[in-house]
Amino acid sequence: MGDDLTVYCAPIASEAAADITTGDVLRVLKPLWLTKPETGFPRLRGRIERALDFAKARGMRPGENPASLARAPRHVAPQASEAYTRASQCDGV
Repeated sequence: MGDDLTVYCAPIASEAAADITTGDVLRVLKPLWLTKPETGFPRLRGRIERALDFAKARGMRPGENPASLARAPRHVAPQASEAYTRASQCDGV
């Protein structure tokens, strides 16, 4: 996946850690949720979560970690989950 934080997180790279929201995290995760929900999505979400945990530990962001709140995408994007399941079944995966 290369440096996935640099590549996939480019849309939010200029944001201060304190300003990143769950919506921001979901926006950068969506491409992976649609293409690699079992591998790429959790890997990138975990890396974002660790980066924001680090920022919180350094006093650079208050409150909940938005990447932690993005753990269950099926609740936020059920259509994508259902579409992936249907596509997998059609492909015999």
